[in-house]
Formats: sequence, structure tokens, C-alpha cells
Amino acid sequence: MGHAGCGVTFPSDLDVFDFCTPELRKELEGPRAALKDWEDEQIELKKKAPKHQKLDNGSKAAAGAADAEMADAAAGPSTSGGGSGGPHQGPFTGRYQLSAVLTHKGRSADSGHYVAWVRQADGTWVLFDDDKIIPKTQEDVLALSGGGDWHMAYLLLYSAVRAPAAAPEAAGAAAAAAADASGAAAGGGGPEAAEEKAAEAPAPMES
Repeated sequence: MGHAGCGVTFPSDLDVFDFCTPELRKELEGPRAALKDWEDEQIELKKKAPKHQKLDNGSKAAAGAADAEMADAAAGPSTSGGGSGGPHQGPFTGRYQLSAVLTHKGRSADSGHYVAWVRQADGTWVLFDDDKIIPKTQEDVLALSGGGDWHMAYLLLYSAVRAPAAAPEAAGAAAAAAADASGAAAGGGGPEAAEEKAAEAPAPMES
């Protein structure tokens, strides 16, 4: 069966938040906000970095560290495997990042050639074609739509984008604060009021 004339399109970043249940959306809101804050910080750092800087011997090391930090930001948000994004190992966000593509080149599924396109830790892409390893760009990968003798994406692999590890603590603190507030409204005072009431209760009489 051939696929001449067919076209396949796919995103580099996949967000499934709108497909989640209301309960799951509520769980994802905190981690998504934490991840967005982190991404905004990386954008600001990149804006503040000088485009042209004259270096002396004393500033080369500092500039090298800044370049490494900017490279991490350019690589994008971290993923669950840590191989294509960074150090984040926090909760899931409902976002996914394209990490590999398996393509078929040829006019028939019974003939042709299969190759793999894999995203690297620095955000670049590499084509693995038998014993050949060829650097590629993300634009090359997103153009794997098939048609004629060109590569068609057959299998897409996405990695989960996770929030910073501090996100669970912030989410837990927010949840605890909300629980205290709801307890105070419903029962009049929350945990502290309960402790005061327990202290005011008369001690049991000895027989």
C-alpha cells in the first residue's frame, strides 16, 4: 500500500490540557504555573545577556558559564527522561515535547527505507541512517510530511515536560492553606481553633 500524495503534520510541543478531565486539570494548574514562571525567567536571562562582549582573560570563565546557562534555556523545558531538557523532575504538566521520529522513505510500505531522527540534550537533532549520523534542525524534522519519495513520519515519540522539583512543595503549601481557610469558614477557626477547643474540654472524672 503506497502513501504517495499523503501528508503528515505534527507539533514539536504537544499540550493535552484541554483533553484532561476537570479534576486532572485542577491538579495540573500548579505545576503548569511553576513551569511557566521558570520559562519566563529563562527568557529574561536571555534578553539580558549581551550579544557582543569583549572578553579579557579574567572574564572568559564567567562568560563561558553564562553561555552554558543560555544553552540550557535554548534547549527548552526539561522532560521526564532528563535527556532533552534539563534538571526538572517535578510533577507532570500535561505538556509533551517531541523527542524522536521514525520515518519511512519510499512509495510503498513493502519497500523503501526506515530511519530515526532523535533530539539531543542541547535541543539539536540527529538523523540515524544505518551507519551514518547526520546533524539536522528542528525545521528538517517538522518537514517529515511524506509525499513522493520523501520521508514520512510513521512513529512519533514525545517526552513528558515536568515542572521544577519545588513545584510539589508550593502546591502542597497552597493546598494546605486552602484547607485551613475552608476549615475556618466551615467550623470556625480551623486546626488552631480545634486545638483550643480540645484544651478547654473538661478532663474526664476519675472513678
